[in-house]
Amino acid sequence: MKQFLVYVLAVVVSTFLYYWSDNWEGKEWIFAVLTLGVYAWSILALKRYRPNGWGFVFLTIFMLLNVNSIFYLLQPPIITIFFSVLLGCMLIPFYRDNREAVSISWWSVVFNVIMQLEASNLVMFWFVFITTGIGAIIGYRLGYPLIKRFSIVCFLMSSVGLLLSMLL
Repeated sequence: MKQFLVYVLAVVVSTFLYYWSDNWEGKEWIFAVLTLGVYAWSILALKRYRPNGWGFVFLTIFMLLNVNSIFYLLQPPIITIFFSVLLGCMLIPFYRDNREAVSISWWSVVFNVIMQLEASNLVMFWFVFITTGIGAIIGYRLGYPLIKRFSIVCFLMSSVGLLLSMLL
């Protein structure tokens, strides 16, 4: 129950930070730093309660989306890339205990960085297709259920998207 409370509190606080950032033109970096602080607090609190891997992945993806939303169209992409990499660097101390979750979270950070570089949709689909295919193979081979499930779902979605983009 305490884990769930940490998730809810992190999501609610970071959502309020996003909404408050709309009222402060030019001060978005303050809210991005506060969002990183909420993320750091939440992963430290989760470590105390022995989290499952999906919690790290969920919080990482949610916080990446919040940072993207705070800086959307207002700052150059390099600032969003910097904050994304900083968010990923906060996960490094947790790699020993949660290898699967941190690996998937870092994949999300790399995907976010490539998105910020404004690559074409075809490049994005190929990136997701190849990396999640490799991730699924690694997940099956090494017996990592979290990587296996995440990679299979993303692989299926990217293969459908890739097929549709090539047909259209």
